[in-house]
Amino acid sequence: MRFVLIFLFLVIGGGYFFAEYKADEIARSVIEAKVTEITKRPVLIQSMKIDFLKEKVTFNNITVKNNDGFPGSLLKVKKLIIMTDLQSLAKETVVIKEVILSGSKFQYKVEIRD
Repeated sequence: MRFVLIFLFLVIGGGYFFAEYKADEIARSVIEAKVTEITKRPVLIQSMKIDFLKEKVTFNNITVKNNDGFPGSLLKVKKLIIMTDLQSLAKETVVIKEVILSGSKFQYKVEIRD
C-alpha cells in the first residue's frame, strides 16, 4: 500500500512539473518551427505560458523577421493572449473563444524596380 501511494505521488508530481515547466518550452519551440515553416520567415517567441486551468495561452514578444535585404522586422507583437477550449485541441476543430493582441507593430517595405 505504501508503494502505491509513493508511486501515485511521484506520477502526479511529475505530471504537474511537466505541465508547469517543460510543456511551455516544448510547445513554444514546436509553434516557432511550424510558423517559421508556414510563413517562410524566421519567427521568434521570447516566452509562452499555458494556463491549463484558465484555458489561456499567453505569448510574449513575438517577432517575425523581414525578408533579406529589408531592415527591421515585419511584425512585432508585445503580448498575444488566446482564450481557448483546451478540450477542443484533441479534436479536428479547435475552438478559440477570444484573442487579445497588444503592442503590435507592422512594417512592410516594398522595393519597386523599373
